[in-house]
Amino acid sequence: MSASIAIPIGIDAWRVRVAPEQSVSVGRAREPIAAESPVRLLEAALERPLGLDAPLRRALTPDDRVTVVIDESLPGIGSLLNTFLGHLTSAHIDPRNVTLLVATESAQTWLEELPDEYGDTKVEVHHADDRDKLAYLATTKAGRRIYLNRTLVDAEVVAVLSARRFDPVSGYSGGEAAIFPALADEESQKAMAEEYRKEITKDRRIAIRAESTEILGLLGSSFLVQAIEGHGDGIASISVGMWDSAKAGIESLREFWLAKVEAQADLVIASISGQSDRIDFRDLAYALSVGKRALAGHGRLVLLTGAAPVLDEGGELLRKLPTPAVCVKRLAQFKIAEPTAASLWAHAANETHLFVKSGWPDEVAEELFATPLHTEGELQRLIDAAERVLILPDAHKMRVKIERSEAAE
Repeated sequence: MSASIAIPIGIDAWRVRVAPEQSVSVGRAREPIAAESPVRLLEAALERPLGLDAPLRRALTPDDRVTVVIDESLPGIGSLLNTFLGHLTSAHIDPRNVTLLVATESAQTWLEELPDEYGDTKVEVHHADDRDKLAYLATTKAGRRIYLNRTLVDAEVVAVLSARRFDPVSGYSGGEAAIFPALADEESQKAMAEEYRKEITKDRRIAIRAESTEILGLLGSSFLVQAIEGHGDGIASISVGMWDSAKAGIESLREFWLAKVEAQADLVIASISGQSDRIDFRDLAYALSVGKRALAGHGRLVLLTGAAPVLDEGGELLRKLPTPAVCVKRLAQFKIAEPTAASLWAHAANETHLFVKSGWPDEVAEELFATPLHTEGELQRLIDAAERVLILPDAHKMRVKIERSEAAE
């Protein structure tokens, strides 16, 4: 008898039926259930930091100049930042000695959640092309001269408040990656972008991450607040530790979001839940790449989202080209600021039969080489025609390991 399954999409869900003999199982070390109170998770982590025998405040002095690097994509960033600033206040650090540093221009709506007592806290947007706002830090073991945001370099204490996620290029985002290359000079960012355009092997990912971790350590007193997202817009876990706690954050991410799949399927359904305004084109493209990894041959790949994100330069290029195969070739030639999302999408469309339910008009989905889906019934017909069905909820947060064909990563 077929089992009824609810697939979360945005803040809603589609309900379908999948027969037991069709269903491909997914396992993980821990289920990423969102905590009722992320603030309490952070409060507890600040009292018991990794690598320290006392609350974080004991590692601070009232005269410290503190720079807090903000990951604006982190769910509930406003309330979490408020909690973190409160911990700094308990160490008698004047809010005027605190700078909140973000990598790019944004609406900064999270500032509205901070109480008036932090009104003197400075906010700075990093400008990679402004030499006056950059400072030399050191030369890495690999011989790279590192120029970073001057406020970051001049701080006595650096804290990174970020989400840990998988990344298709460097392996992992957040933590040390929120420092380098995100807050480096324009030359370094362009050099890293060129690296990302090359074929990235496992060894190369390790080298990139090792250099970023080395740079974080060169900053001196630096701390990581690493949040692991749960399903939807929630947070499942938060850790606090010194710069060398990056590995612990990565291990925690793998526990929650490394999905072990028993075998590939001929129909893979990748869904995305949570508020649609938090989802960008990169999220959708990464979800497709995760789904494609678990797909047998040129099977059917379905993306379910309520979002209609603005397409980046690469996404707009896809809409102008005739086939996914042409897109794959052209994207390798164009000097696009961020080609990764478009490349992931083009490869997925080129190697699968792609179906998309989204907030985009049908013509946009079609120009992105996908067949639009509108109803549960349409999805059910795809399921009924499949031999093996795999459902990946919140695929944009996952990494997939195929148990029958892959060695442990």
